[in-house]
Amino acid sequence: MRLVRKMTEQKGAVSMHQVERGAGRTLLLIHGLGGSWQSWSPILVALSAEGRVVAIDLPGHGASPAEPGSDTFAGLVDAVERYIDANVLAGVDMVGSSMGARIVIGWGRQDRLCFPRQAERAKAAFPPAELHWFNDCGHFPMWDQPEEAAALILARTG
Repeated sequence: MRLVRKMTEQKGAVSMHQVERGAGRTLLLIHGLGGSWQSWSPILVALSAEGRVVAIDLPGHGASPAEPGSDTFAGLVDAVERYIDANVLAGVDMVGSSMGARIVIGWGRQDRLCFPRQAERAKAAFPPAELHWFNDCGHFPMWDQPEEAAALILARTG
């Protein structure tokens, strides 16, 4: 399966860069601040073996141009909501890196950006989410433990 890159036009907004791989049920991947779709590259093949994966570049990140408000968390959330509406993706499974969670929060025990002791605060912010610890892992489980990260995502989505 090949990787498809494209810019999507959003009504009333700038284009958002995305990559797609696979076919079937859609999984939307959203990188963290300072990242790009390439943050997910270590696990794209594993995830796309099970369905269609769409990884976006948030406004002002990767190949997506900045737009008004893209320098705030609220602005990024608004851009993602408009992207989902414009691309008829309401109800798809979504996975975010370093952005919060409804189903599972994956935390690296060796994380030096968000220390492990902060996990309880994240859990309090997202009470229904399960807290999953990645041993021997830093802030990016998909880089440090790609097999476990992909398996966790596939087990909790679709």
